[in-house]
Amino acid sequence: MRKLLLAACLMLVPAAAQADPTMDRINKSGKIRCGYVSYSPASVKDVTTGKMVGYNVDLTEQAATRMGLKVEWTYETNWPTMSTDLLTDKFDLACVTYWSNPRAARQMLATNPVFYQPVFFAALADDSRFDKDVSKINDPSVSIAVLEGDVPETIIQELYSKSKIISLPQTASFPQVFQEVASKRADVTITSKPDMDEFVVANPGKLKLIMNQPVRLYPTVIQMRPDATQLQNALNITIREMQLDGTVEKILKKYATGPDDYYLIDLPYSKIKGIKE
Repeated sequence: MRKLLLAACLMLVPAAAQADPTMDRINKSGKIRCGYVSYSPASVKDVTTGKMVGYNVDLTEQAATRMGLKVEWTYETNWPTMSTDLLTDKFDLACVTYWSNPRAARQMLATNPVFYQPVFFAALADDSRFDKDVSKINDPSVSIAVLEGDVPETIIQELYSKSKIISLPQTASFPQVFQEVASKRADVTITSKPDMDEFVVANPGKLKLIMNQPVRLYPTVIQMRPDATQLQNALNITIREMQLDGTVEKILKKYATGPDDYYLIDLPYSKIKGIKE
């Protein structure tokens, strides 16, 4: 029996001692090479200063500071190509809050949720067909605009398979998807409220969100290579600290324009009862 236990322990040693090449590189350089998706208000380059701005930028740089690291905004990626870009070492970390989903989990390692985000259907402002019942969207006569390979495409395939998908190329942007609806080439699209805010400001009265019926609620996570287990652990500890001391809430409040933009993670504790002060 002892021999069997010893053999089992020896089998576990290589796995336990296995290095995380991403964390090794970060520790040696003192820098995190960030990949990012350019969209407002999450992560965009300020045309005046040339600096990156947005809530993803603030969250990432605060986390890096707490870990004693610096951030380099190295590479602009996109949702469908993110996992491939990670695996080919174009950056160390996908520094975006990504809607966690089963397909992405097959390709990338994720942190614990940073916050939750509801997503909604967006339609023309004067289109009331789906206001009371979004299930009517699941019909062959209804078209839904999405980015090819993006999470909304999966939602449609799973929940609205009867509808027609209008897929824009991976190089397209969120405003282009919204324009498909605004120009009546598509009936609806799927988005979070913050992702559409900039388009609404630039195009007042064109689109609306059907906010009484969220399509889904997603935990937002930060993605990395499948072997980046040490980096995952460091980020989980850092994110939790930022949640508990109110930093995540403070950052999100800076960018939020409504109560359904971001949902915070509940505090995971309560005081011991029955103890006198």
